[in-house]
Amino acid sequence: MRTYKKLLIQFFLITLAVFSGCRDFIDKTIFDLSSKNSTQSKNENNINLNLNYPCDAKQLLAKNNITKIPDANAPVYIDLNRNKIIGETQRPDRDVKITYKVWKGSFTGQNKSECLIKISCDGDFYHAEGFGRYAYIVFGSNGEFKTYLSHLETIIFTGNSGMVVDSVLDLDKDGISELFVFDGNGFAGTGWDNLTIYHGTFNNTIFQRPLSLIQSFYRAGNLRVDYKTNYTINGNKITFNLELQYWRDREFEKPDKLEKYTDVYEIKNGKSIHLQGNMDDLDSYLKKNFKSNN
Repeated sequence: MRTYKKLLIQFFLITLAVFSGCRDFIDKTIFDLSSKNSTQSKNENNINLNLNYPCDAKQLLAKNNITKIPDANAPVYIDLNRNKIIGETQRPDRDVKITYKVWKGSFTGQNKSECLIKISCDGDFYHAEGFGRYAYIVFGSNGEFKTYLSHLETIIFTGNSGMVVDSVLDLDKDGISELFVFDGNGFAGTGWDNLTIYHGTFNNTIFQRPLSLIQSFYRAGNLRVDYKTNYTINGNKITFNLELQYWRDREFEKPDKLEKYTDVYEIKNGKSIHLQGNMDDLDSYLKKNFKSNN
């Protein structure tokens, strides 16, 4: 009975988090995000950098007279001086809190000495609006503007777009940085958190998989799935230790089964190679093992 009550409370928390639009509430209350811990420094770069200008966000923006960040797909822009996002349909004049984060690395080519700036806009964004807003700019070794990091021409990304950079590494030591990106979302009793790795820019995806998933009724059947992954990095190899637990009935009194897997990937020459394990694709696994719920 205690298990049943606990699961009811968990389901209520997911639903509450979804309708309140509070991404942090989902992350901190439901998901075990210790999966983001690794044995390697998250800001480690093996690239020899020779920067002649400080990798400081405000100094770089001022040097290049950048006060507005325009989006390519819509008449929307971030006003850095006024701390606003201008031109959105629902909120054409939105106040935001703007913060910056920088990484040193090589993004536009091999063995470049560059700075990547992450511009974060936080405010009263709700679930349907995709939480916050983010933009990325790459500057060269002398502080000169080089490019926006864009995807499908989009420059201003939403918080659930899958383009929120968490760390920058060069795992395979090929002279091009890998961008580690975490994103997550939730609706109707389902929540998830993903890891995507890009090689240099958002135009080159080399790895993607879910880190955690809570899905109350898989494909409208009587199956609840809980999926959780921790990973470690050793050199250019990433080891995932995952647990997959599911219930076949809606009472959730007793788990049907708990399965554990280990997967190992290697990042080499800008590509990911699956070296070990049999859980390469979670969705394919569920389709294969629970056909009656499709």
